Amino acid sequence: MRNITFLDTTLRDGEQAAGFALPLPARILMAEKLAESGIDILEAGFPLSSPAEYRSCAEIVSVLAGTSTKLSLMTRGRAEEIRDTAALLKKGNSLLHISFPVSFEHIRNKLNLRPGKLLEQTSTLVTYAAGLVPMIECGAEDATRADFDFLCDYCETVTAAGARVVNIADTLGVSTPEQIFELVGNLMKRVGKFADGTARLSIHCHNDHGLAVAGTLAAVRAGATQVESTLCGIGDRAGNAAEEVVLANLAAHPELYRGKSAISMERLLECALQFCRLSGYPPPAGHPFLGNRIHAHASGIHQDGIRKSRATYNEEFGAGRLVPERIVLSRHSGKSGVILLAESCHLPIEPRAATRILGELKARNSSSLGFTEFLRLYYKNSGPRPFPNTLFDIKDVFGSFEDRHCNVTVLRTNGESFPGKGSDMLSAVLDAVVRMSGLNIIARRVEMRMMDCTYRCYMEVFVEWEPPFAVERIGTEPAHLIAQCLLDALNFHLIKEQYA
Repeated sequence: MRNITFLDTTLRDGEQAAGFALPLPARILMAEKLAESGIDILEAGFPLSSPAEYRSCAEIVSVLAGTSTKLSLMTRGRAEEIRDTAALLKKGNSLLHISFPVSFEHIRNKLNLRPGKLLEQTSTLVTYAAGLVPMIECGAEDATRADFDFLCDYCETVTAAGARVVNIADTLGVSTPEQIFELVGNLMKRVGKFADGTARLSIHCHNDHGLAVAGTLAAVRAGATQVESTLCGIGDRAGNAAEEVVLANLAAHPELYRGKSAISMERLLECALQFCRLSGYPPPAGHPFLGNRIHAHASGIHQDGIRKSRATYNEEFGAGRLVPERIVLSRHSGKSGVILLAESCHLPIEPRAATRILGELKARNSSSLGFTEFLRLYYKNSGPRPFPNTLFDIKDVFGSFEDRHCNVTVLRTNGESFPGKGSDMLSAVLDAVVRMSGLNIIARRVEMRMMDCTYRCYMEVFVEWEPPFAVERIGTEPAHLIAQCLLDALNFHLIKEQYA
């Protein structure tokens, strides 16, 4: 079983995505978190791209100097930039990453060079760089569109000059997994130092056609022993291979990929969530391990299976405590879903009552049903049980911004009003709801997504330090959605307390 080296380039390629340049404290925090996860190589950035980037890279090198994580810095293929970038790296635990274009398209249009001249220059520059730092990686930009014989010559040239890693890049993300498998397999046979294991073949796939993870795994299966990836696949244009997804697949199918890694999946997922918080970019709702839908069950068939055994539709890769399970009642649900939601808060329910609730639900043709609305249907169809007066409901939320603060008033259906104040709409509404309930409430992982005039608010809410209640609301008024999510969580807590 081979050890697969992971080079995390979230702080370099990931930050090159438009709008994702993190401030220095956030970069330092992410570097520390990635080191704690067990990542093998952390690419801290491109220091000579700006003075701020230089200071940031220098600080990360200093902070991680005492860890086992190898640091990588990227530079252009110019002698003075190689020298200045190498000066930042600590001698004992570092990697200098130099990238050169290898497709004739890039060589001609970007460098205005002949291919033979490029090989001469790379040999000279890599030999020079190898005398400055312990380890050199040479990137082969646009390798999947390069002439194969020239690509082999490039790999032979840079490894002979001292490069111990060559990074094969599918820069435009256009190659299929089958093409990458064939390319990597042929390179492993043709290039002497790949064949004898004295140099490492690395793979770096972009996601323009949605195949970055598939291409990366195909390369590993063909013999690549280093993966270059980013948290949540963030990066230029459509991004890179999602690191956590590649790692999970290696762990799930070791017999296929013949590779293993010591990285902690749970800590890596926590890193990914931390990066999402710092960047303001929530994981896609359908992200395999972090998306807010991964434990959401709306289909009647799935709800019935989950009720009989959680293992029917759940498989964990360290994400279980990061994304809570939620049962969503919609027109696609069945009676088992109604019973399952009632059972989750200890509500007693008879099959006939569940059937009546389901009938009303399907008659509404609703995309989903909030927990408070479910309670109304439950008490309407479950015999002589009056709707409890202790439950919370709202009529409206009025908001305004004054002195860089948000002020809101939450109006209950009985006419009572509760003021709230905060630095943003969430904190202001939360303040009002806490005043209304008198309970300890913490809102975690609040995601507001908008398309045209429709908002989706997903929230995980802790009430009185209990496990989080996950809820999603859809509507046109953001403040009202936030309040509804908080009230659903409050009502879930109160009902569970009443029937426990």
